[in-house]
Amino acid sequence: MRFITLIFITMSMLTTVAGATSLYRWVDEQGRVNYSDRPREGAEVVEIESPTTHTPPAAATAPPLRRPAPATTEAATKMYQSVSIQSPTSDQVLWNIGGVLTVTLSISPKLHEGHKVVVRYDGAVVEDWPPQATAHAINDVYRGTHTVAAEVTDANGKVMIAGQPVTFHVKQTSVLN
Repeated sequence: MRFITLIFITMSMLTTVAGATSLYRWVDEQGRVNYSDRPREGAEVVEIESPTTHTPPAAATAPPLRRPAPATTEAATKMYQSVSIQSPTSDQVLWNIGGVLTVTLSISPKLHEGHKVVVRYDGAVVEDWPPQATAHAINDVYRGTHTVAAEVTDANGKVMIAGQPVTFHVKQTSVLN
């Protein structure tokens, strides 16, 4: 019983002491020590120091990392209206894909003769992407957060138009579950 009383007193002190600067202590008729934030006849004042607090400095937020879109010429903007990743979608969570990600693109209007599609997975060029393909599977895509982006280049490798990168997340069910 004394242990429960002690816990109650301690919890009461913690909740009331936060704003208080002094406590009052007295011993009752049964010999138990009591504490209160209100004065009482026969109670002694127990000075409490203000609690030490720490306010951390505001975290510096860095701007998101973005690869600048390559400059497009006026002729290129007349040639292509857009290139975008249709699948996976932005912020999509993919479960248990077995390391194989199928990427689908949209190019408007369709790809011109002599131009090719360049796809980047986590910033690196996907070397086995067929130059004229608007859909292809990328292997070795495992757990984590990844990005995929596409661009159209001319016969000389000059970027005609680049789409916005898409960030997606791959999750894998644990064998322990």
